[in-house]
Amino acid sequence: MTKTYVQSWHLFLVLLFLSFSTFSQEETGNWLMYFGTNRVSDKFSVHTEIQYRNHTVIPNNVEQLLLRTGLNYHFSNKAFVTAG
Repeated sequence: MTKTYVQSWHLFLVLLFLSFSTFSQEETGNWLMYFGTNRVSDKFSVHTEIQYRNHTVIPNNVEQLLLRTGLNYHFSNKAFVTAG
C-alpha cells in the first residue's frame, strides 16, 4: 500500500467518525429537494425549485415548503441570468 492510500483511508475514517459523533439537533429530520432547468428555446429556459423541509422522521405535517421559479436568459453556454 502506498502512503497516499493509507492517508486517504485514515482521513475517510476520521470524517466517518465525526459524522456519527457530532449532532446539532436532538431530533432527526429530512430535506427533500428538486432543482430543474428546462430549455424553452435557444436563449430562454425555466428554473424550478422545490424544497420540503421536515424535522421529524415521518412527514406528518409540512414544516417548511419552498417553491421557486425563474426565467433564465442565456448569453452563452457558460453565462446566464435568472429573474424570478
